[in-house]
Amino acid sequence: MAISFFSTNQKLTGGALFLSVNSKAGDIYFKFFKQVANDPNDRKGNYNFKAPVNVKVGQGEAGGFIRAGATDGEFSAFHKFDEVSTTLSFRHYVIAAQGQNKEKRGFGLTVKRGDLEVKIGLSEGDAEHFSNWLKWALGRIYDADYAAEKKAYEDAVKAKEAAQ
Repeated sequence: MAISFFSTNQKLTGGALFLSVNSKAGDIYFKFFKQVANDPNDRKGNYNFKAPVNVKVGQGEAGGFIRAGATDGEFSAFHKFDEVSTTLSFRHYVIAAQGQNKEKRGFGLTVKRGDLEVKIGLSEGDAEHFSNWLKWALGRIYDADYAAEKKAYEDAVKAKEAAQ
């Protein structure tokens, strides 16, 4: 089960995020797409789906995102592959009330690779959904690990019995 989030703004600094998991490999994947246009009439953005920023997130990093969401805190990660650096940042924010506008709370998820930066704004509800999906993905990984260990044990027992 994959999920996605879209974050559009008039400054064109938003983006789209797709999350997926490969439970047998124990990997979680984030795929970011930069916002390239915005239609102010319907508040829909257009994204550059031809140039994704792909990030493989480890289980410990997934835990860091979950913890930051649960504590209104922050988490950051740094990856380097083939001399290309990628940074991830997830942090809680509060925008004070101004005039008729109420206080806004949420989380910002940012990926930066070279000169490319993609920002995903998440409401507190979306951040909870994000965290719950990460928990689910970790559960799938743990289940796959357990199934593989159980099968290896059962195969070893069968081989031992056959050798006797």
